[in-house]
Amino acid sequence: MSHFAYEARTEDGNLVSGVIAAVDLEEAGRKLSASNHFIVKLGLSGSDDPVARAKEVAAAGSPLKAKRRSVMWFINQLAIMVETGIPIGEALECLQRQASEPVMREILASVSAAVHEGRPLSDALENFPRAFPNVLTATVRASEASGTLSVVLGRTAEYMIKDEQTVRRLRGSLMYPLFMFVMCICVTLFLMIVILPRFAEIYASKGAALPKPTRVLLAISDFVMVYGLHLLMALLVGGVAFYRFLKTKLGGRMKDEVQLRVPLLGDVFNKFFQGRSFRTMGMLIEAGVPLSEVLELAQNMSSNSCYRRMWQAVEEGVTNGEHIASRMAEHKMIPESVIHMIDCGDRSGRLSSVLVRLATFIEDEYDSAIKTLCQFVEPLMIVLMGSIIGFVAISLLLPMFGAGQALAK
Repeated sequence: MSHFAYEARTEDGNLVSGVIAAVDLEEAGRKLSASNHFIVKLGLSGSDDPVARAKEVAAAGSPLKAKRRSVMWFINQLAIMVETGIPIGEALECLQRQASEPVMREILASVSAAVHEGRPLSDALENFPRAFPNVLTATVRASEASGTLSVVLGRTAEYMIKDEQTVRRLRGSLMYPLFMFVMCICVTLFLMIVILPRFAEIYASKGAALPKPTRVLLAISDFVMVYGLHLLMALLVGGVAFYRFLKTKLGGRMKDEVQLRVPLLGDVFNKFFQGRSFRTMGMLIEAGVPLSEVLELAQNMSSNSCYRRMWQAVEEGVTNGEHIASRMAEHKMIPESVIHMIDCGDRSGRLSSVLVRLATFIEDEYDSAIKTLCQFVEPLMIVLMGSIIGFVAISLLLPMFGAGQALAK
């Protein structure tokens, strides 16, 4: 396998450079394109030495991105191996051979080369920002300084597993109502486009007077049949325009504010963001990461702009000598009792343990909120589907009461 030096632009237009391993030039180009990089320059690297490659990659940061499951596997296995006394370099070589994902093998090869060169593990991981999150590298760096790498790696693996489970539960709670809604639309369209016109032909040929619900449904069916394609195109164009609007600063802010205020669903999102932030912050503080850096990482990992602004304000307050809880109440997203507990933990020097316990408590409430949401959404979607399909069915059956007269003509 050869190594190719490249210069490319990211989706944001930033120019990056580095070295990528591939069988040939064509495969190297495919790998970069798959990582959403636009190639400016690509050619054979001047050296195939792994240490030199690690230096080249470290100069700009690699675009390689491994699957989250592979990263979780790596951290968990590394924690176990380090805890049993295996040297970090030997552990990395072993995990490189065992990695099932080719991209992960390539990443671990570079990390192993950098560690054998004498560089800290945190610096080696930092070369791959798209594979290893900032929270992980900051935690590893702090644990290296305190000599608690094996313990912190184990806690980090546990955190990543819990975070993945939380995200999956959130996605699962949203997928069910979406699936039910799509099914409702599909069944309704099938009845209106396939079934209803056949009934209409029967009654039209007999000259039967149709009830008002049936006439309304036939009018809707005719509109869909005639203007259905135009309506579909309008929905697609509107959807694309709305998606692009959400990507703007104003649209993103509006989406994030609505996300937190929607009945039932807003409570789920609030608990999701709070539990995730508190657990991350507690783990980082416990590992010895400075509070200002912890708050900066909390901003970066928050996908909701409202929480990013809150953590930014808290960071500014801490920088000015205030306590961590002093500015939380201004944003009115975190309950007063929670803020009070955080303040007590900060003043007593037990902030990390308080944040971890709060995260556990909020995650339990998050599970309950998801169950409540599902219990509410399920009957709501059944009623909605029953109402729509029931209206269509009744509209089709009402003329049957006059079927004898219609067919006798």
